[in-house]
Amino acid sequence: MDDYYGECFIGILERIADALEVIAGTSEKCKAEEPAENKNVICIDNIPLQQLSISRRTRNALLRYGIKTLGDIKALSIYDLEGIRNIGISAITDINIMLDSYGLEQKRYSMNFQKGGD
Repeated sequence: MDDYYGECFIGILERIADALEVIAGTSEKCKAEEPAENKNVICIDNIPLQQLSISRRTRNALLRYGIKTLGDIKALSIYDLEGIRNIGISAITDINIMLDSYGLEQKRYSMNFQKGGD
């Protein structure tokens, strides 16, 4: 009987570890386009912009710039965001609050600064 409970406990711990890897974006499942084992697994980087809790104005400015997912936003620094048309301090605050809700932080520096265009 003790072996049964031990196996159940280990199974639960493995599932929790897998879930934490997916949330952190470090899971191999995130890197595959379609996970083989569980098609319901969503990598945090692949969450579409439309599902994020940001204002419509911020969302539209990011979409015009070509930003489509949470992973795209994560890759931008504050300096990159400042270069996007219609992104000001209010939008950056909006983005930082949203990132914080996922346990993420805004990049501090950018090696690939590109000013947004029309």
